[in-house]
Amino acid sequence: MDVLVIGDSNIDIFVKAEKEPEQDKESHAEINYCAGGNAMNFALAASSFGLDTSLVTVFSTDAMGDFLSKEAVRFGLDISHSRHQEGKTGITIIRLLGSGKKSYLSDKGISSTIKSSDVTASVLRKAKLVYLGGYQHLPGLEEGMSEVMKGVRENDVRVALDLAWDETGRWLKAVEDLLPHVNIIFGNRKEYESLFSCTLEGAIESLQGYNQNMIIVVKKASEGSEAYHEGKVLRCAAKKVKAEDETGCGDTFNAGFIWAYLNDKDIKSCLSAGNLVGTSVVQKLGSCHGLPSREELQKI
Repeated sequence: MDVLVIGDSNIDIFVKAEKEPEQDKESHAEINYCAGGNAMNFALAASSFGLDTSLVTVFSTDAMGDFLSKEAVRFGLDISHSRHQEGKTGITIIRLLGSGKKSYLSDKGISSTIKSSDVTASVLRKAKLVYLGGYQHLPGLEEGMSEVMKGVRENDVRVALDLAWDETGRWLKAVEDLLPHVNIIFGNRKEYESLFSCTLEGAIESLQGYNQNMIIVVKKASEGSEAYHEGKVLRCAAKKVKAEDETGCGDTFNAGFIWAYLNDKDIKSCLSAGNLVGTSVVQKLGSCHGLPSREELQKI
C-alpha cells in the first residue's frame, strides 16, 4: 500500500445562482453534487494517479453513503478498512453567486464519529505514508492518535498532515501532539499564522522546532506554492487559468505533491505536480472532475 488516508468523507452540493433569492420566492439555480471531504478528495485523486490508496473513514448506510462507496470503487480506492453504520452522510453546501461571492454550510454527519481505534496497527504497517485529512474537524481522532503515530514512526512509515480551518479555535492544541511525528505538513498562510498566532515566518520556525526535517508546504492558490525544508525555501509558480470553483483544490494539490514524493521526485517537482493538479481541478466544478491524467503527471 502506498498511502493510508484517515479522515472525513461527505457529499458536496453546489448551488450556483446569479443572485441571492428573494425571501419566500423561488429562483433558478444550477445544482450539482459530488463526493467531498478533505480526506475523500485526497484519496480519490491519489488513487486516480495510480497510487495504491486505502481510506479509513465512516460511511453511512443511507443512499448518499452508498453513492460515496460506489465513487470510491469507480476511482479504484480501497475502502475495506472503513466502517459502515447507520446515520446520516455529511453534507457541505457550497453557494456560488454570479457576483463572485461564495459561502459554505457544512454538517460532517457520520464521518465525525471516526476514532483513532478505527485505525489498526496491522493496516498502518502496510503503508508507505499515512495521510491525515480533515483532522481538526474530527475530535474523535484526537484521543489516542499521538500513540498511533508513535507506532507509525517506529515502522518507518511517513506521515503527512493537512491543516484545515479550525472553526473551534483550538488550532495548536488540536495537533501539537502529532507534530513531532509529521514528515510533511500542508497549509495556507492563514492556517499557519492561526496555528501559532504569529507571522508565517514565525510559524515556519516553530514547526521546525518540532521536527527539523519536516517539509512545510505553503499553498498560495493562484500564486503557486512554496516549501521550507532543511533551511531552504523552494518556490514554484502556478499556471494562470480561469477558475470555475476552488473547492477541493487544496486537497487534490496535496495528492499531486504526494504522488511525486512517493515517486522519488525532488521537492521542486513535488510542488510542480501539486500546482498542475490544483490548476486543473479549479477549472471544473467539484474536486475530482478536472483531475489531470497520469500521463500529464508523468511529464513533471
